[in-house]
Amino acid sequence: MLKYFKNKLNFLLEDITQIPDILQVKHLPSLNGLRAFSILYVLGAHFGFCIQNKYMNYVFGFGRLGVYVFFVISGFLITTLLLKEKITYGKISLKKFYLRRFIRIMPVAYLYLIILFMLCLIFKVSISSREFIGAALFLMNYDYFHHGTWLAGHYWSLSVEEQFYILFPFLLKANYKVYICFLICFLSIILLLKTFGRFYFFSPELKHFLLYNECINYFDGIIIGSLLAILIFKNLINFSFFTKYKLLLHMVCVPLLIIIFESHLPYFLVRLLFGFKTTLCAIIISILLISNLTTSNDKIFKLLNSKLMNTLGVMSYSIYIFNMMFTCNNFVPYTKAFPTYHFPIWLNFVLLISIAYLSYNFFEQPILKLKKRFEQY
Repeated sequence: MLKYFKNKLNFLLEDITQIPDILQVKHLPSLNGLRAFSILYVLGAHFGFCIQNKYMNYVFGFGRLGVYVFFVISGFLITTLLLKEKITYGKISLKKFYLRRFIRIMPVAYLYLIILFMLCLIFKVSISSREFIGAALFLMNYDYFHHGTWLAGHYWSLSVEEQFYILFPFLLKANYKVYICFLICFLSIILLLKTFGRFYFFSPELKHFLLYNECINYFDGIIIGSLLAILIFKNLINFSFFTKYKLLLHMVCVPLLIIIFESHLPYFLVRLLFGFKTTLCAIIISILLISNLTTSNDKIFKLLNSKLMNTLGVMSYSIYIFNMMFTCNNFVPYTKAFPTYHFPIWLNFVLLISIAYLSYNFFEQPILKLKKRFEQY
């Protein structure tokens, strides 16, 4: 048994030289559909806050499961693209990688902050300069910057992603073996810190100088997504199994995700899974992702790849950026000064989708055309 695992580990550490058939396509199926479900989950949580609906709160929680799905997809997709680039061209262009990331993430992120700043001046909404700075510098996952804000609070997730991609592509470019070992070691450290460190490295007095729990709690989603891509490149995933039992897997995994992530479990199980909850959920999300990567005629695949879900998935980043303006939280007093707080939910939903549509098609798309100059795939 030990020899078997040693051989598998050695095989995993061998350089990747071929792109598997399933990843040969330029646009992977179902990813936009999964993004669409993720953003709808986030909106379900945020609109649930608006009306203080206990049933919506029970199912959707704080919406972070939806964000966590984005993390797993992001880790999987970015690793896939970088490995394909390395295999095809013999190297990874970090300059082009960061230009692509900048063009995709920054313009609309800063557009939102500029609009928010102007609206806060007009309606005298109290948001501290510290929070604006934290959002603008993608440091919102630090306790020092993330201080009870709502309208810019969702930048914690952008911060986690951007900080991850500052370091990890360098490692993948430099040495594949080092990258694998670093992923596994870093994941192990995260699990230990979450289990024993209670997010503050054993010292509550140092919490303002260390990563806030959004970083420690959610980096593992991106890591699991990245490891999933590597397993697929190594042909270690049995796609026929996931295709055969696809319906059963969805019937089990989707409710299980909500139950585990939102801690709807007996108390002793919540305590037992405390340090491993998000990592376990990332593995379950990976199972759902794998089962939808292969083209099929089943209803799940058709739904995920329908025109509506594809459109929502494409616009999901825009929707996520602007959603806080239209889902003002009843539990955050200062949002009452914001005008959309008084609108009915259906109107806020229509306004949100409309703003996201306009932003994506008339602001982001012209800028995204520049991104194609730096794309290898």
